[in-house]
Amino acid sequence: MKIEIMGCPVDNVTMEEAINQISQFVHEKTVHQGVAINADKVIMAHKDHEIMEILRRTDLVYADGMPVIWASYLLGKPLKERVTGIDLFLRLAEHASKANWRIYLLGARQEVVEKTVEVLESRFPGIIIAGYRNGYWALEQEEGVAQEIARTKPDLLFVAITSPKKE
Repeated sequence: MKIEIMGCPVDNVTMEEAINQISQFVHEKTVHQGVAINADKVIMAHKDHEIMEILRRTDLVYADGMPVIWASYLLGKPLKERVTGIDLFLRLAEHASKANWRIYLLGARQEVVEKTVEVLESRFPGIIIAGYRNGYWALEQEEGVAQEIARTKPDLLFVAITSPKKE
């Protein structure tokens, strides 16, 4: 169930509910988007209409920041719990390793994304890394980056680049 926190839609989900929803998205084999929302993104959404529209179209908006949780209580619409992006990422990576889902990692510096792949493969034997790429490219390369990701046919795409570019 979505609720509004300062004009921004937020799904009132627990970690388990978020994982179950994402699992359902993967089984549907269609494109869905999940976005972590924190105080910074709420402020951005109020300043940038495009970000607000992206949040409104997003399939799963989960509360990553404690200020969003606190605001939900102050506004009389308490969220069930904080769903941090890193915890969700690790839980989904574990799930992906067991379910044979293909994941793609996009973002960070090259050495960081390479180390992330190394850690995931060590921590979750059997994980399928469909591909990875750093988060730095020129605007004219964007189409090629998208095509490369599509060619790998990932079940999950994890994006670790700055907002609003990642949205």
